[in-house]
Amino acid sequence: MSQATHNDNIDFTINIAPAPRSGEQAIGPLAVMAVDAFDTKDGPQDDGTRRKVRRYANASEITDAVDAADGIRKDWFDDMASSLDNLPNAAFPLKIINVDFSDFGGAAGDGHDYDQSAPEELYLNALEAAIDSDGEFYGIAPDITKLDENYVNTDTGSGATEDPTGAAFIYKMVKSTKLGRREVFLQDKTTAWKTESDPATSTAISNDGSRGIQSEGGEDAGRIFHDYHDVSFDGDTTTNFPKDADDDRAYANIAYGSQLLAFDLDEQAPPADLDITGTKELDANLQGSEVDAIKDNNSNVGLPYPPSKNYVDPGQSLNGRPMYEYQSVDWLYFRLQSDIRSKKVELSRGGEKFPVSNEGEKRFSSLIERRLAQGEAADHFEPGSTEVLSTGSDSENEEISAVVAGEFLTSARVFTIEINLTRS
Repeated sequence: MSQATHNDNIDFTINIAPAPRSGEQAIGPLAVMAVDAFDTKDGPQDDGTRRKVRRYANASEITDAVDAADGIRKDWFDDMASSLDNLPNAAFPLKIINVDFSDFGGAAGDGHDYDQSAPEELYLNALEAAIDSDGEFYGIAPDITKLDENYVNTDTGSGATEDPTGAAFIYKMVKSTKLGRREVFLQDKTTAWKTESDPATSTAISNDGSRGIQSEGGEDAGRIFHDYHDVSFDGDTTTNFPKDADDDRAYANIAYGSQLLAFDLDEQAPPADLDITGTKELDANLQGSEVDAIKDNNSNVGLPYPPSKNYVDPGQSLNGRPMYEYQSVDWLYFRLQSDIRSKKVELSRGGEKFPVSNEGEKRFSSLIERRLAQGEAADHFEPGSTEVLSTGSDSENEEISAVVAGEFLTSARVFTIEINLTRS
């Protein structure tokens, strides 16, 4: 059985200092990138574009907005609804990023035809615009269901710039320096994932070290989740978008991302293998060799695991690490950043210095130790494993530093029982 890797360390540095605002993000909600999800109520704005991001406290709030005709297109939501069902947390937050495929200029419904050959806006452009306008989200799930192999070998030319369904388009999106520490949840029905080693789509998406966040520990694709899901739309295996309400359970990537990010990471770190019962089961039964190939390609697949009909396993990123490891890394990153900034501002408002001295090092260490203890209590880290190894001061550079170590708390996926029965 293919296993996600736990072998190598993840080493990273947090540099905390005043800096220009740039797509401020959070460890919180999922953002669904959706084709023409917003109606005419949200545009055009003064610059001729639609509003890019809407935020909802939970899935039922979206339903209320649809029922009230308040900004969300009913035909789009009908295609999406069940992928947001069965969430374990009623307070699950969600953001929707609108991607303008259709020419916006008429009444609601005009041009809403999922034209993949001539979109008004690429997902890359929509994502970067959303980050600039309202970037406080952690996960990104595009409503794409096939990464077409015809577009995987280059990020230039007509395929990459005009057809947003190709892997080259995804390559361009994950290459964006604006992504920061965000996770991307992808879905694909390309058969190569179950028949080939290192399919072309995987190579196109993951072999990119330009984002520093992907390259921690020399690793690529650390925050990219890929799920093999062969669902077809309304009997049509060629289109990459749903056509009617019968297709509303097609988005395994959205269902998985919404489950993984539904928990308050201050309280509970979830496992990476998850039940996504709001999603269709696979159209075709897989052979054992095909399941092994999918997992060996660092992808994931929903399988029966009674009582679950669709249990995503193993929950790994495209570099083979469990997704929960990157969640824990990023939780610690953002929480320590916030703790230290808040303490620094609090002291400065009271006219106090954060002294570059032994006393300052003790304050610094205390902030870190409190957050590490919380991480252990919330199952991010193995109990008793975290430690501030050392602290240091550099008065010339006005800097206090620390070295911290710990171990991730691993979640079991495989259970073995050896039974020996004898006659008395």
